Amino acid sequence: MIAIFSLKHELVNWPTGELRKLVHLGFNKIGGFNNVIGAIDGTHIILENAPLKQPEIYWNYKKKYSIQCQAIVNHCGIFTDYEIGWPGSVHDAKVYRNSFFYQNVSTLIEGWDYLLGDSAYPLSSFLIKPFNNPENHLQIQFNVIHSLHRVVIKVACQN
Repeated sequence: MIAIFSLKHELVNWPTGELRKLVHLGFNKIGGFNNVIGAIDGTHIILENAPLKQPEIYWNYKKKYSIQCQAIVNHCGIFTDYEIGWPGSVHDAKVYRNSFFYQNVSTLIEGWDYLLGDSAYPLSSFLIKPFNNPENHLQIQFNVIHSLHRVVIKVACQN
């Protein structure tokens, strides 16, 4: 786990400059959304055994012991940020609110950039999620296109 933390800033980089433009273009080619800078999701790293200290907080909704991992990927599924180490019982939204990304959003999000997240994440000017209960054809169509863009994070996290 220590290696994962220590290598983060050497191996994982937030897109800036020309790379940022390439990410926008890449997501646009997937389904037509403009200014998408990444797709975000949470996943669980399953633990073989219960932790010795406070095992109950590692028990997740899938009835397994786990550690939370939140990832942000670009249009190619390459990690551009991650947060790891929260116990499995912690909700994605709490991990998100305490993440490096969220704490540094003012320096990471430029212009009209935004992330695409699922319904677990809070809607904001820099994070767009699908309609919870689409009421018309346009909302349904939006959700379908939103989902197309998020395939990259599902594949990257094997969800």
